[in-house]
Amino acid sequence: MKKHKFKLAAVLKLREAKEKQIKTELGNIVKDIQRVKDRIIQIDNDVDVYYNSQEHSVENHGSAGRMIRFYPEAVQGLKSDRVVTENFLSALERKYDRKVEELKIAMGETKIMNNMKEKDLQEYKKKVSKKEQADIDEILVMRSKENHS
Repeated sequence: MKKHKFKLAAVLKLREAKEKQIKTELGNIVKDIQRVKDRIIQIDNDVDVYYNSQEHSVENHGSAGRMIRFYPEAVQGLKSDRVVTENFLSALERKYDRKVEELKIAMGETKIMNNMKEKDLQEYKKKVSKKEQADIDEILVMRSKENHS
């Protein structure tokens, strides 16, 4: 008896490959989100450093006017950078949500194909079992005829 062959095996492979690709893309998005979150933390730390540096500069030394003007402008630049970074993070999170939905669909399609494969395999096994039983019955009938002759 020949081995079972699922007719839609190629389609199943394509679905599994698509699911794997989406998982890879999702992993890259998660890495990007973490990198952006780390950047936001770095910006907050830099703002704190500038504020502390400004306080230290004003308390200990008589600072030049240019130095006094530097700190607010630097902090403003960092804050605007933070706003842009937060917007980018928001866009990445939306992209992540869309990719998760895409992954759910791909996983569902793969599961359907796997279920179809299992069902096809079960039908094949039943058919083979039925064929084997018919062969055994035929052999038994032939033997009983030989014994009666």
